[in-house]
Amino acid sequence: MDFPGVVYRVSKDASLREAMATQVAFYREHINDRMVEGSGL
Repeated sequence: MDFPGVVYRVSKDASLREAMATQVAFYREHINDRMVEGSGL
């Protein structure tokens, strides 16, 4: 199984720094998201 590739979209040989960079990029895209009233969350 290629966990790093599936979850972080990096190679199996990638460093943790590289893997976390993909997460930072993902969350950065959602920095201005807002909760929708009535969404139950």
